[in-house]
Amino acid sequence: MNNKEFYKALGAALREQREAKDLSQQYIADKLGVSKMTVSRWETGQRTMSAKHFLRYCQVVDVNADSIFDRT
Repeated sequence: MNNKEFYKALGAALREQREAKDLSQQYIADKLGVSKMTVSRWETGQRTMSAKHFLRYCQVVDVNADSIFDRT
């Protein structure tokens, strides 16, 4: 798996968890101090996220970071 494929898979796993909790991209953006567009780009693999943002995203969605990597 190359980097582009990895970030697409990571974003899809994050989106799946966010939607399972019925949270909006705007809610995540507000909690992380980024724009809704940034969250969208993370979830589609168009933009990489920092480790800090990844861990915070997982906290906001209340999901274990390891379980996200298990899905990629």
